[in-house]
Amino acid sequence: MLWLRLLAIGNCFLIIPYYLFNASGAQFEPIAMAGVIVLINAANTAVLLKELRPPHLTAEQKRLHEVAFGRMPVRAMLKILEIGEFRAGTSGTVLLNEGGHTNEIYLISQGAVRISVEGQIVASLGEGRFVGEMAFVTKDLEATAKVELAGQAEYISWSYESLRQLENRDPDVYNQFFAALSVDLAKKVAERLDERDVKKTMGPLGVTSWPPATNA
Repeated sequence: MLWLRLLAIGNCFLIIPYYLFNASGAQFEPIAMAGVIVLINAANTAVLLKELRPPHLTAEQKRLHEVAFGRMPVRAMLKILEIGEFRAGTSGTVLLNEGGHTNEIYLISQGAVRISVEGQIVASLGEGRFVGEMAFVTKDLEATAKVELAGQAEYISWSYESLRQLENRDPDVYNQFFAALSVDLAKKVAERLDERDVKKTMGPLGVTSWPPATNA
């Protein structure tokens, strides 16, 4: 901790005069040891102060933090972005094929994607949303839908291998990323449930009927 480092430095500065002006003569060995302790703790203090200082973010990084990583500490987000691959594509670029195997997770940074099942478009997702996280979270590597870019778009991809390496190297950051995926997945489930509720209240020709039908 920072205060312990500062305390150790202060203590050394207090004992150095004692050994330097000792009645039996200066004792340079303990003075040298105290000097080494001061240097080590000063270096560690500089590192701690640097970590405490808010990191500088680009405009794009600030936007990504707002739309996708709002609950994640900024430094953790930067570590996640470091292992991601930034890509761009045009309309029709396929990210996932229905029934195909996947080994990547995608984050839409700009633009949108359309999702289709058996050739029928069932949903679309915009910036700040993840794609392919269900296969990663559930460990079922088979994609349940086709996902393709709906126009010019930019996205970030993470390979499963890079995420496994992150888990071994920095489990705290990995867990925060996994939590972000879980939040997005829960949001998708809630959106699907809302869609079903809306359909239940739709009468003939798509006209909303009120009150909704209830079971007798």
